[in-house]
Amino acid sequence: MILGMMVLSVAVFANEADGAGLVWRAVNKAGSLISDLGDVAGGCTGGKTLHYQSNSTFICKLFKVDTKTAQNDVFITGINNQTGAITTNQFSVNLKTCSGTDKVSAIDNATGHVTCTSDSGLASINADTTSAQLISGVAGNTTVSTAAGTTTINLGSNVLMTGGSAQTISKQLTINDPRINGMDLNFTRITTGTSTTLTTTTSTVSIDLKNGNFTVNLPTATSNTGELFTIVVNSTSPNMNYLMIDPFGTEKIDGALNMNLTKNMDFVRIDSTGSGWTVINTNHGDVDSGSALVRNKPFVLAQRFSDKWITSSVNHLAFGTLAAKTASIDATPFLLSRTTTFDKIGLDVSTLLAGGTCRAGIYTSNEHGFPKNLVTGSDVGTMSTAAVAKVNNTFAVPITLTPDLYFLAVQCSSTTPVLRAIAVGGVPSVLGYTTNAAGAPVGVTGYSSTFTYAAMPNTFPKPYTPLSTTPYAVFLRPIG
Repeated sequence: MILGMMVLSVAVFANEADGAGLVWRAVNKAGSLISDLGDVAGGCTGGKTLHYQSNSTFICKLFKVDTKTAQNDVFITGINNQTGAITTNQFSVNLKTCSGTDKVSAIDNATGHVTCTSDSGLASINADTTSAQLISGVAGNTTVSTAAGTTTINLGSNVLMTGGSAQTISKQLTINDPRINGMDLNFTRITTGTSTTLTTTTSTVSIDLKNGNFTVNLPTATSNTGELFTIVVNSTSPNMNYLMIDPFGTEKIDGALNMNLTKNMDFVRIDSTGSGWTVINTNHGDVDSGSALVRNKPFVLAQRFSDKWITSSVNHLAFGTLAAKTASIDATPFLLSRTTTFDKIGLDVSTLLAGGTCRAGIYTSNEHGFPKNLVTGSDVGTMSTAAVAKVNNTFAVPITLTPDLYFLAVQCSSTTPVLRAIAVGGVPSVLGYTTNAAGAPVGVTGYSSTFTYAAMPNTFPKPYTPLSTTPYAVFLRPIG
């Protein structure tokens, strides 16, 4: 009986077996998984699904999509920019498809929806031209074209503009940057030579005056409206050489034919008005009332006449006289509190000498209060002492001096002529005091140095001999 039942069970089992020799009830039990049918222990992961193979086994793999006949309900994870082929790894819903020769140009990362384009080349983005366009990226090239609205380009830390010619921005450019200049512009450092001519490719120029005086020539303002230059004196060694800024031709800087920077670290920022130059900012001078701009106000004498002159004297004590010297240069301090332009330099001859001549010039001062360098153009040749009269020479170009301590110097070819001199009590007491033979303090009224009569030297000769007596009166005529 028992043997008969076993034979019957085997027969039933055999009848219910499929081609693989397995029956459903053999695996239809607690703990069984459909993945147990293949070599996929633990189930499929990473978005893969169980797929049947022709050899009657199962494996885990990604669902394949025929990219030429776009499928619905597939989540797209990548696009080949050249062919438009797409890569997928899991199901989604309502996927828009591209047909024919259309290419995928955009993907919504949240839904997997795509935007199609018929452009046969690189894809482009065509958005509503009445609203802002936003393009972001850190690599590759981005072309922006929009007929209306605002275009924002975010390319990471730097935006680089390149091309075969200069880039032109025809509208006002606003740059939100905390730096004083708003942007990085061309910087030029000059440590040699005596002059340079600025061009429109120059923005900031730093001049080292260690080797002597220097002239910065400006381009014409007429064809360079809005051109901005920053000029800085930055010397690497102590000196009191000066830098002259000379506009083109008869153009002016706020009415002056030139401007001088006389101290180390002086700077000026000037802008072209289209007909001349105006000072935007500088680090010395007065602050204009009601204006945030700092500049040197030009000084013009009230009731200016053709014979209105100024000299080193700080009061109206009567002038004395002093016999000329030979083989020496005498210099007396000249304090200037406002930017002033001068066109003439002169002397007053009290006792004549036929055939005699004298010369005069302006010197800057060094950091210790001694005469240093000749202001270029201030010595314009000899002045005759053949008559009792005021004698003078005209500067080839009017000289503009900024507030500082200068020296007015004079030398003569003979000791015979007598010149007008400043009373000791009228000399500025800026050179300190020394002690005379009796031990009493005596004010220093100037300096004298040995020099054979000739054109004024570019550097005041040493050693300096302090003067405590009446100095010569050298006159300057202010014109603005």
